[in-house]
Amino acid sequence: MNLVRHKLFKKLLLSYIFTIMLPTLVISAIYFNNYSSELRDENERSVHISMQNLEQKVEMLVGKVDSLTLQLSFMSNLNSILFDPFKASIYDFSELNESFRTQISASRLVYSGYIYFKLNNKVLATNEGLYRLADFYDREIIEKASKTNDDLIEIRTMRDRLNAPPIEVISFTRNLPSVRKDVLGSMVINASKEEFFEALRKLINDEYNEIFIVDTNSRSLLFNNKNSGLTAPVTKMLTEGKWDQGRETEMLKLGGEKYFVSYLKVTNQPWVILKLLPMSFFEQKVNEKLFSIIKAVILIVIIGLAFSCLFSVIMYSPWKRILAKYGTMNRSHSQQRGIDAFDFVNNVIANLQNENQTIKSMMDQNEPLIRHRLIYDLLNNNLSNNSIHFDRLAQMGIDLPLPYYMVLLISSGLQDEAEAPDSGKMKLYAFSLAENVLKEHFNLCGTLLDDDRFGFVINLERETIDDPLRKTLQGCCKNINEQVQWVHNMTLTFSCGHTCGSLDEIHNSYLQAKKLTRYKALNHAEIVFMQDIRDHDERLEYPLHIEKALLHSIKSVDREKTKDILGDLFQLYISNTKYSREQIHGMVIILVSTLIHDLMQEGFEADFLNSEGVLKVNECNSMAELEHFMQSYLQTMINDLESQSDKKSTNLYISQAIQFVEMHFRENFALTDISEYVGLSSSYLSRIFKQQTGRSLIDYLAKYRVEKSIELLKDGTRYSLKEIGSMVGFTEVHSFIRCFKKYEGVTPGEYRKHL
Repeated sequence: MNLVRHKLFKKLLLSYIFTIMLPTLVISAIYFNNYSSELRDENERSVHISMQNLEQKVEMLVGKVDSLTLQLSFMSNLNSILFDPFKASIYDFSELNESFRTQISASRLVYSGYIYFKLNNKVLATNEGLYRLADFYDREIIEKASKTNDDLIEIRTMRDRLNAPPIEVISFTRNLPSVRKDVLGSMVINASKEEFFEALRKLINDEYNEIFIVDTNSRSLLFNNKNSGLTAPVTKMLTEGKWDQGRETEMLKLGGEKYFVSYLKVTNQPWVILKLLPMSFFEQKVNEKLFSIIKAVILIVIIGLAFSCLFSVIMYSPWKRILAKYGTMNRSHSQQRGIDAFDFVNNVIANLQNENQTIKSMMDQNEPLIRHRLIYDLLNNNLSNNSIHFDRLAQMGIDLPLPYYMVLLISSGLQDEAEAPDSGKMKLYAFSLAENVLKEHFNLCGTLLDDDRFGFVINLERETIDDPLRKTLQGCCKNINEQVQWVHNMTLTFSCGHTCGSLDEIHNSYLQAKKLTRYKALNHAEIVFMQDIRDHDERLEYPLHIEKALLHSIKSVDREKTKDILGDLFQLYISNTKYSREQIHGMVIILVSTLIHDLMQEGFEADFLNSEGVLKVNECNSMAELEHFMQSYLQTMINDLESQSDKKSTNLYISQAIQFVEMHFRENFALTDISEYVGLSSSYLSRIFKQQTGRSLIDYLAKYRVEKSIELLKDGTRYSLKEIGSMVGFTEVHSFIRCFKKYEGVTPGEYRKHL
């Protein structure tokens, strides 16, 4: 009881109690909250995955009918009648109907189908035959499909003209033909709604618990996999509007019980999937976990109280002696001020610790700054007496005992990202990493330089850089680059100046390394040594022929030729070591600038013809990166020129191509002959021709030849089929017959008989 009366003991006891109680309660609350959230999230994830699986199965069934519609739209006799239904006979329509009915009858899902011919305003029904649209009993769906260019899927009730009981169907409509922009008709496939959802029920089996599919337009229930007692409450919820499609999951009360109701919108369909999970399932697990947490908290509190009392008794004795000593020394001061003894001693100790930490921090902060500043001044030759500063470096723990020195300069390429929030951290990381890796093999000191560079003074035993030293440096640089690329996706470049015998000459080694980084785009290796750079006496002749060839291939929109010419430029000049880096760098800058200038003189728009390409040449970190940039930059030029040329001369090129076909259709020629006549590459001419006309150039030629052969067939039997085929450009009569039947649906002989 005497212990409890002491103020210090009470503070110790209360501090221990709160130290145990508060964290226990906070951790328990956080744990319970996290458990509830994780349990809810886990349930939502499980429900979402199961609903996505169901959505895939719904889309699979829809895609099955839609694929059948697409397959039917490519029937050969269908397309020929669509283009000219007036020439088609009753037999042709009957044959088409038989083929149409045969294919759709193979699917249990399909109830019926129609084909609407826009040009003659008639409808071909699989079960009844040919109608005028005005007399067709189900013309409403045809008229709705004609008012839009998009394919439709609609659930509706259909009644045929025989007054049979109405049937609910899912109607799939597709505009015809599928490969043209002009709509010449439409196709309707009616799938039985009952068969469709029965097939879906078989696919689901018993994998899901309570699944509903809802039509958002009519707010009606389309499907329930279990036919359970929840069907009526869910239907009532839909009619009363007590649901929110904007939320993925919400809690609703259905049939007297609370449920988690999850929603998922079916892609491209006005349907929503609902899954119901009872709230009682979630509450049971939460209550079980809460009960176990309460038991654990009670046990921890009891044990904590016992230990708090024990620790308070143990800690009170030394504190009592400290308070007695300081109380004797400062009794008058304490009595005058009314300061608590515990607070007094605590403040004294805290002040001493703060002063100690401040002095240590100042010493630690100043030493790196001084060291880095000394190295910076050494490299930039800002010191009057380098030997004095060399001694100061030794005092700071930097030991350079070997007789030779060399500067290793590292460029990070971060000058364009100086304003980025993480650029400073990235530079410090790269510098620290390089320093740690290099220190494993060399005595060195380093500093951060201007812009994006780091400089290191490496202490060497020999003046020459032999193979072992070279391999060690290359391995260090490779290791540094791999780690920097992995962490920050950044590439470093390395350059080494000449070795020197004293720190007074280290500035010259730094200038040499700095010069090498200026032409980093022309480096073949990851690290470049100054001693590998020899003097070049050979004069570089500017490649005027390559410049002209590049300009011509770019203006001709010939990508492959441009790529080949650029490859020759790198092989003959840029990768050639007999020319100096200054010459090659200047040649690349002049070449890019000249291409931009010549294209602007040709009258092309200048949106992409700016100096960015010239500036980015200097930003490339290697020759491979330079070549990739040049290829990309020139291909961008070609793309933009192609876009501008398309706007100005596409119609002219197509007119010239058609003119060539109509003039020379009787002759045997290739696609390259047409492209040479027009002045474009074969691939580019074929692409723009199909974009503008909707058919390939070869298809247009074949169709034109068939049209000319029809004119000759109308002359009776004056010419044989072989002669007619030869007169319109076919070398073989079999080729003529096959091509004629492809476009007209019959052979030339049969066509002549019907004239």
